[in-house]
Amino acid sequence: MDAEWTAAAGANNVSVTSSLTVVGDKTSASLEQILAWDPEVIVCNEAGVDDTIRSDSRFVGVNAVINDRVYQIPVGVTRYGHPNSIETPLAIYWLAKVLYPEAFDYTIEEKIKDFYLTFFGYDADDETVAAIIGGDGIRTDKDKNK
Repeated sequence: MDAEWTAAAGANNVSVTSSLTVVGDKTSASLEQILAWDPEVIVCNEAGVDDTIRSDSRFVGVNAVINDRVYQIPVGVTRYGHPNSIETPLAIYWLAKVLYPEAFDYTIEEKIKDFYLTFFGYDADDETVAAIIGGDGIRTDKDKNK
C-alpha cells in the first residue's frame, strides 16, 4: 500500500501493518478490523464512505466517530495520496493540517489554489476548492459514467 504520504504528514497509519481486503484495485478494512483498531482518525477514499461511517450505528463506539474525526480525502484531478497522484504533496498538507491544525499557519485552501495555479495554470475559485476538499473533485468519476 502506498502510504508514505501519511507518514510524511505525521500519521500512524494502522492499515499499513494489517491485512486488508483487496478486490481488484480496491482495498478495504472489515468492520471488525476497524473496531479492533479503534482509530482516532479515519480517512476515507471513496465518496460517501465518511457519511456512512458517521451514520452507521455499528461504528458508534469508534473513537474517530465519537470525536467527529472521519474525513473524506480530497479529490482534485485525482484522489489525493493515491498511487501515481500528482496531488500527493497536497495530500500531505491536507492530512497534516487535519491532524495537527494548530501546528501549521497555512490553510489547505491556499495550498490548493497555489498548487493548481503553479502546476496547471488553473486559477481555482472558492467553489472549486470547496468541492475538492469535500471529495467531489474536479474530475469526472469513471464509475458514475458507466
